[in-house]
Amino acid sequence: MLAIGHCVRAIIGAHKAIQRIEKDWYANEINLPQGYGMIFLTDALLDNIAELFESANELSTPDAVTNVK
Repeated sequence: MLAIGHCVRAIIGAHKAIQRIEKDWYANEINLPQGYGMIFLTDALLDNIAELFESANELSTPDAVTNVK
């Protein structure tokens, strides 16, 4: 017996939230039923999201807060 697997990486959410991501990060929305949308997580988009969270974490460390002038 042959088994085949498939992995899909995507963000699924309310259409308005997905539109905001689409606009801010130049992604392509796929409209889903009942007011939802989906954006595939490409390697580039995933890297951009990771970079955003890394920079946010750097600003929230105690050292970063005390060194802000």
